[in-house]
Amino acid sequence: MHSTSRRQFVRAVAATATLAGATGLAVRPAYAQRKLSFVTPFGFLIGYAPTFNAQAGGHFGKEGLDITMLPGKGSAVAVQQVI
Repeated sequence: MHSTSRRQFVRAVAATATLAGATGLAVRPAYAQRKLSFVTPFGFLIGYAPTFNAQAGGHFGKEGLDITMLPGKGSAVAVQQVI
């Protein structure tokens, strides 16, 4: 019986990942993109720049999300949308 050490296992996994990357194989979600709306509480403020950057850079799309950014108009509207 042949036993595999942790080091051999890690090397095999790394080699497989390298081979998959070199051949252009990538893990892709097996589902369609999910449409979501992101509503900010008070319009488009600079505090939401990372979210806008993720949308513009296509990072949400890579994760299977189709995000629509919407400006909010205060907490009353946010409470109404939750209810």
